[in-house]
Amino acid sequence: MLSGTTDNGTAIVQRIITRQNDFDDAFISKVFDPCQFVADTGSDAYYLIEMQVNEGGWVTVGQMNLAGGLTTPFTTPATTSIVNAVENFRTKFAGRGSYVQFRITNSTSGKIPTFIEYTNYARPYQGRI
Repeated sequence: MLSGTTDNGTAIVQRIITRQNDFDDAFISKVFDPCQFVADTGSDAYYLIEMQVNEGGWVTVGQMNLAGGLTTPFTTPATTSIVNAVENFRTKFAGRGSYVQFRITNSTSGKIPTFIEYTNYARPYQGRI
C-alpha cells in the first residue's frame, strides 16, 4: 500500500505487473484476446494498461478513467458508493505467443486508486490455410 503521494517531491508511481500467464500450456502458441480490468472509481486517477507477449516489449492496450464520486456543488441528500469501473479491451493486435503479462500503471500525483482484478482469455493460434 502506498503511503503519501510524493518521495521528496517526486510523484510515487503505482505499478502492478502481473505474472506471466501461459494458461498451463507453455508449448502452444496462443492469441490473447479479449481482456477485462476492474478498479474502484472515485479517485480521479487514470490507469494505463499495457501488455507484452513473450517479453516482446510493452504495448499500450488502453486506459481506465477512475473519476467518480461527489463533486461540488451537489444537492442533498447525496449518497456515495463505490462503483467499479469495468473496461474491456481487444488485445489480439499485440501478437501471439506462449504467455502474456500485463502492467497497470497510475502516475497521477496525489491519487491512490484501488485495482481489483483482471481477466484475460486465450485461444490456440491456428495459422491461415
